[in-house]
Amino acid sequence: MKKTKYTDTAFKQQTTKENPADPSVRKNPGTGDPPAINRIYKARLFEMIFSRKKELLELLAVVVNINPGHNAGLLAACKTLRDYSEYTYRVRSYARHMDLEDAVEQGITECIDEDILADFLRRFRAEAKSVSIYEYDEERHMRSVREEGRIEGEKRFADLTQRLLQDGRTQELLQAASDKTYREQLYREYQL
Repeated sequence: MKKTKYTDTAFKQQTTKENPADPSVRKNPGTGDPPAINRIYKARLFEMIFSRKKELLELLAVVVNINPGHNAGLLAACKTLRDYSEYTYRVRSYARHMDLEDAVEQGITECIDEDILADFLRRFRAEAKSVSIYEYDEERHMRSVREEGRIEGEKRFADLTQRLLQDGRTQELLQAASDKTYREQLYREYQL
C-alpha cells in the first residue's frame, strides 16, 4: 500500500507540473481549464521509479474532465462517475467556506442521504474521508505553490521595471515586457 501511495503521489506531482512544451498538460485555449479529454503518456516517470526492473511499466492514461459542464454524455452513461463528480464538486464547494475535514464530512453525509455513492460511502467512509482530505490538500498545495510563483514573478518584474526606469531605459522596459529572452537577459544583468 505504501508503494502504491508513493507511486500515485509521484505520478500526480509529475502530471501537475505546468510545462507548455508537454502536450499532456495543455489547457483549453483562453480558459485555463484542462481539456475535456487529454491523453497522457508518462513512461519516463515509471522509468525513474522502476529503473532497476528489467521490464518497465508504461502508462497511457486517459484523463477525462468530469467537472460540472464537461462530458455530460459520459456522466449520463455512468452513474458511478456522475456520483463521484457530484461528490467532489460538493466537497470543493464546501471547502471554500469551512474547514476541509468538515467539508468532506458534510459532502459524505449529504451524498449518503441523497443516494450519491451511498453504498460505497457507507462501507468505506473513513477511507473515502482520508483520501478526499489528502487529495484536496495536495490540490490546495499546488495552487498555493503556483500563487507564490506568480507573486514572486510579479515582484521580480516590478524590481526590474523600477531599476530600468531609474536608469532611464524605458525602451528596454517596453521590449522586456513582450520579449521573454530579452527580459531574462536583463534579469541577469541586474542580478534579479
